[in-house]
Amino acid sequence: MTSVKRWKRAWKAHGVEGLAAKPHPGPATKLSEQQRQELVEILLAGPLAAGFHSDLWTSKRVAKVIRKRFKVSY
Repeated sequence: MTSVKRWKRAWKAHGVEGLAAKPHPGPATKLSEQQRQELVEILLAGPLAAGFHSDLWTSKRVAKVIRKRFKVSY
């Protein structure tokens, strides 16, 4: 089915509200609320405090911190 046909069907069934974007929840989080708060504190302290040699966060470094501290892989 094409997008236009889906939109038309949604509009006929639900009016303008039927055309509203529906957010996708994504995967469940792997960290608890407490772990996420701890991660924020680690990130705010900076990469140098986390043992890196420069003051630059990268996605690989954040993933490494999460893996090391929380035993969770992203």
